[in-house]
Amino acid sequence: MQDELIWGCSKDGRFTIKTATSLARNLKEMKRQEHQASCSGDSDGRWARLWKASATPRAKNLCWRACRDALPTRVNLYKRGIETDVFCPVCGAEYETPSHIFLDCDFATDFWRKSPFRLCTNSRRQRDFGAWCHEMLSVLDADQSGLLITLIWGLWALRNRWVFEGKKESVGISLGRFVDCWCRYAAARETQRVQLKGKGTGAVKWIPPQRDACKANVDASIGRERRRGVGAVV
Repeated sequence: MQDELIWGCSKDGRFTIKTATSLARNLKEMKRQEHQASCSGDSDGRWARLWKASATPRAKNLCWRACRDALPTRVNLYKRGIETDVFCPVCGAEYETPSHIFLDCDFATDFWRKSPFRLCTNSRRQRDFGAWCHEMLSVLDADQSGLLITLIWGLWALRNRWVFEGKKESVGISLGRFVDCWCRYAAARETQRVQLKGKGTGAVKWIPPQRDACKANVDASIGRERRRGVGAVV
């Protein structure tokens, strides 16, 4: 078989000015976003809202990476010199970027339409995923933000099972499982908070003895191998 050159940015493998211009524009925008993310602080508290959300650390980390375009999408792999098709493996309509994966893909739009948020992502104001996510978190409380972040993680996991394992699961059933997972996490977190509040800090304020009286301050401990110790200060 004779070798031939394949242009990985078009569906038919042929080079066109249109696909080259589109790739250059996307790479330029990614570079701008990376520079902005690396140089900007958190003056508006957007990252703080993400980390304070009521969601598991794993889900928040995934959302943070998606907002910073740090996921191994096909476009990012191609950008790093890996020969791969840059189009979405699910719908094949657009480049696989975080915005497409989580908002624009037919799979994602169906997911959000059936979610508890009932979102129509096609008509959103913010086109970039990171900007959209921060805008959503700015109007949601900690619990609602936690559910949103959990669903973003669930969408990523659901999509990966379809792409890499060939397991296409029902969106409705999967959504119910993700919501239940978040509810159990939120309930456990609330129980822990109440228990810690009931125990208090455990600190005891020292009160000096009355005049012409002695006071003994004592303490005891049990160490390794059940060794016991006791001390007193008069």
